[in-house]
Amino acid sequence: MTDRWSDLAARLGSALLMVLVGVWAIWVGGVVFYVVVALVCGLMIWELVRMLAPDMPGLAVQLGGVACFALLLTSYLPVLFSAPLLAAPAFVGFSQLRQNRLLYAVFTLLVLSAGFGMMHVRVDLGFGWL
Repeated sequence: MTDRWSDLAARLGSALLMVLVGVWAIWVGGVVFYVVVALVCGLMIWELVRMLAPDMPGLAVQLGGVACFALLLTSYLPVLFSAPLLAAPAFVGFSQLRQNRLLYAVFTLLVLSAGFGMMHVRVDLGFGWL
């Protein structure tokens, strides 16, 4: 039973650090917030690909990077270009994966849409709303 809780201090410490970085990024806003949201979403896509295709670690890095870059780019382009840009990582991964393609595409669209929404809530409605 003690082995089960042996890493609790490390987990609590990392969770506290993540919360502090997140709140700081929300507070600062702007480019800092965009970069943090894009990095987190890219890491989520990387983790998704690692779970769906563990034998393709290089693809996981590529798709995570593409997703991060696409989301970051949407913060600087007109909203009209956002939907195709956010869909691009889903299509790229769909064409590269051998299995679980639809699952990857759906989750990628959901993750990137949530990141896009967070960016716009922070910009349009401010710190308090987010």
